[in-house]
Amino acid sequence: MYRCAHCHNRHTLATEARACAGQFTPRQQLSTAPASPPPVRYGKELDNKLTFLGELLINLDNGRYAATLDTDENLVFLRVSRPKKGRLEGAIKIQTQHGDELKDCFTVRPPAGWSVYQHHRIHHLIQILGIVLVDPLRAGLTYGRKIERCCRCGIHLTDPRSRHYGIGPECEKYWPNIIHEVDQLVEEGKI
Repeated sequence: MYRCAHCHNRHTLATEARACAGQFTPRQQLSTAPASPPPVRYGKELDNKLTFLGELLINLDNGRYAATLDTDENLVFLRVSRPKKGRLEGAIKIQTQHGDELKDCFTVRPPAGWSVYQHHRIHHLIQILGIVLVDPLRAGLTYGRKIERCCRCGIHLTDPRSRHYGIGPECEKYWPNIIHEVDQLVEEGKI
């Protein structure tokens, strides 16, 4: 017996209780609903790339990064995070940033699981993430300097020193080597 949340009576089937409460449509109505599209299947090569990328992303810090594939500054702004609660707990979440809006790209559940949300851009995003993984400091610095937001938390940078280093004073505590590494890049004339 199932107690109904709507009429507070007992129903013999759970489907009857849900239908009474308006949470479930009867079975005969379900059959007329359009079928959901089949899941997108990728080739083995792309599956292997995503699996390998997931293994590399384990070592990338949570933060915000910017990189480009060409020289005309078509930057792609990314956010890498690891949710601590909810259905994505334990996953690495990659999002693209468009103004103040974040759009999910894909999530990786090491060692082998992943979900893609921006199917039309997946090859481009894998290349961008490869660039970020090769030089995360430069990608974080590019993010911070281009849009004047902290490369770790995304807060607006108001201090000239913070804008120079691309990271806010509070986040320096979590990424202590960034100041020294940026100074070293400046001395070498690489930025």
